[in-house]
Amino acid sequence: MESHQQLVRELRERLELFSFFHLGSDAEIRYQEDEGGLKVSISHRRVTPFEFTVPWAELEALAGAPDRFEALMLDYLTRYRRS
Repeated sequence: MESHQQLVRELRERLELFSFFHLGSDAEIRYQEDEGGLKVSISHRRVTPFEFTVPWAELEALAGAPDRFEALMLDYLTRYRRS
């Protein structure tokens, strides 16, 4: 089992690479940890700013499933894409 901080670090790295590839280097990503999980906020000119929370139990599942993480993020980008 990975440590809590290592899981957060992995998710952040994946999210930053994903955002760079799909939105560009000017995507703004903010993170906030609380008792419910890791709260992520994303803003960029190509999407309506949005936020979501990854519960701590889900964080470990996403760390072990890159395809699941990518599907989740593509769903958010599609949902919040500006026309």
